[in-house]
Amino acid sequence: MLLICKSGLIPHLLDKEDWAAFVTHLNPSYVVTGSKKFLSEYIPQEAALVKQKTKAALQDSRDLTYTSDGTSIRRGDQFYTAHACTPSRDVYFLGGQFGTKDSHNAEWI
Repeated sequence: MLLICKSGLIPHLLDKEDWAAFVTHLNPSYVVTGSKKFLSEYIPQEAALVKQKTKAALQDSRDLTYTSDGTSIRRGDQFYTAHACTPSRDVYFLGGQFGTKDSHNAEWI
């Protein structure tokens, strides 16, 4: 999970024969999991768990600071993120949104 999600490797790497050979060499009894299972089950489950833990961590907090930022990513696509910061400077990711050609007014945000 960490190798794919945190390190940014593409999930389709899990479908490669070289990957299966590598993992099987490390642990011959391990059954290699394909990208479809990662994309349809494991990653959504992990995202839901992170969202739940974030909500639990922030629900009793006071004086939160909300920040948002935008950037251009591949091929000029825009991506916007939102974070909450606690008084003790712990930062939590709240969400991300691909940009549109719409005006980024208060209603859009």
